[in-house]
This record gives sequence, structure tokens and C-alpha cells, in this order.
Amino acid sequence: MPHRHRGTTHTRRLSAASQPLDTAWSASYNINVSAFDGRLIRKARVTLHGFIGAHFLPAASKGDPTTDATETFTLTPGKTPKPKFQSVVYAKKLTGVSWIQVDAVTYADGKKWHQTNGSVCRVTPNGFLPVNLTTK
Repeated sequence: MPHRHRGTTHTRRLSAASQPLDTAWSASYNINVSAFDGRLIRKARVTLHGFIGAHFLPAASKGDPTTDATETFTLTPGKTPKPKFQSVVYAKKLTGVSWIQVDAVTYADGKKWHQTNGSVCRVTPNGFLPVNLTTK
């Protein structure tokens, strides 16, 4: 489910979907970053908030669950800045992610957006996890 955040002058979009890693068990996330105003993005820094090890969340719980760990990634569109791009990140220590937060965005013109108390951009992964099944 995409999340849209409108700041004072800039709009950013972040969406995430779980994807399996073929070589070993690891949580991986497809992260799409785009600037609705068409500005070219040089890089974005995101933080995954989640858990290490097994975690049980009661069915009757409300609100955001607490997390016990984070991992931060810097995403880039490659050599050339783009108005939107996709990156796959592989959590090295997290076994589950509660939400993904955009900490900062650097545009090609040198301007930057940083998270502030009044301007936060985050998304909850949709929980979709494709499974490969092979039968004989």
C-alpha cells in the first residue's frame, strides 16, 4: 500500500513490498521512491524499524508495535539522478519490519529534505510474501 506524504513544498512517495531472497533466508524489501513534482533524486536515506528474532504480537493489540532494532540504507537511482527509482534492500539483522521511514532525500539540484518533528514520511510494508513451490 503506497503512502503519500505532503511536506510544506515537496511531496514524496514511498511504497514497500516484501520479496524473497533466493540464496538464504533474509527479509528483503522493494522500495519505490518518487518525487511527484518531477525533481531529480540523487539519493534517499531510509530506516527499517523492526525486530530481531521471534516476535509475537497479540491479536488484540492496537497502534504501532514497539521495535527493538533498526537498519539504515542509502538508496540511489544509479549513476544518473531520476525522478523515481526502485531499490531492493536486504535486512541483515532484522527478522521482521514494522515500518520503513524516509530520513532524508537529496535532490540533483543540491536541495535536501530532512525529517522533522512536523514532517515525517513512513510506510508499513504490505506483508505480501511470494512463495516458490516446486513439486515432483
